[in-house]
Amino acid sequence: MHGRPDFYRSELSLGILTQTEPSPHDAPPFLFYFHSYHILCSFLLHQHHYLPRYLPTMPINQTSRANKLAKPSNQIKLTNVAIVRLKKDKGARMFTNNAPGKKRYELACYKNKVMEYRSGVETDLDEVLQIQQVFTNVSKGAVAPHADLQKSFGPKSTTESIILEILQKGELQVGEKERNAKLEQTHTEVISIVASKCVDPVSKRVYTPTMIEKALAELSAKKREEGEEDVPKWSGVTDKKSSKAQALEAIKALVYHQPIAIARARMRLRVVAPKRVKERAMEFIEKVEDEGYEGGNWECTAFVEPGKYKSIADLVASETKGKGRVEIIDTAVVSEGDKS
Repeated sequence: MHGRPDFYRSELSLGILTQTEPSPHDAPPFLFYFHSYHILCSFLLHQHHYLPRYLPTMPINQTSRANKLAKPSNQIKLTNVAIVRLKKDKGARMFTNNAPGKKRYELACYKNKVMEYRSGVETDLDEVLQIQQVFTNVSKGAVAPHADLQKSFGPKSTTESIILEILQKGELQVGEKERNAKLEQTHTEVISIVASKCVDPVSKRVYTPTMIEKALAELSAKKREEGEEDVPKWSGVTDKKSSKAQALEAIKALVYHQPIAIARARMRLRVVAPKRVKERAMEFIEKVEDEGYEGGNWECTAFVEPGKYKSIADLVASETKGKGRVEIIDTAVVSEGDKS
């Protein structure tokens, strides 16, 4: 029986050729080449039969048809936006989580304009909104249906009133880096405001920003005890309020808890009113710096606590029917030199 060629043996199952030692019983070389050609042709036909299964293709006419599909008419594509989001249900209550049944409404705003609007710096909605439209998803450009807006905000709500509510009460969506940068800036501004308006109650000197920062950090780390629900607290800065508003909250908490000996810096006022007003006005004045009488009026330069300014101003206005006046000379009186 003839064997395989001189120095090759074909492996049909794997379609490969391996070299072996020559044998005296091997077949002539031309039979080997004929046999190999037959195997190669069978293999190619086999692969061609299964090729479409592994490489599916789309007809040209189907591809062009897919490219010509119309986009939904209720989608508006916007880029480079700051999103303000508010979640509500049919009862017009606000939510901050993603529980089922709550509807999400969003506004597409210009960056850095939302906080300016909330603080009162910007009042023109056209400068705040990229488009005066309420969305369910700004990223996808999905506009909120009118029926859903009426159910969530009330049947008498207008688009403008809905936008104003979302702007005021919604949560501003920003990136992590942008949020951290904004919080850092707000933190610095709050510390600066507090340091400029608070003093040591004995020396009347201001504290350094570093000391104010440490005192506030101590307050934010302090756990609230039972029965302290109504006392001033400080839990750190947030991006939902202005720096000035948060500074006032921080001052109230510092003065109440006294992590360091601290007091609100006094205001210096000039009061001009009839003599009969003096006795009642002195109830709000902490210290008189200078006073005198001229033309039947009492004129006084004095120090008062900031919280009592409105009371003395209202008193003078009501008792004099607008003829008297209270002028602010200095909003925060401090001694020269910082407390170290």
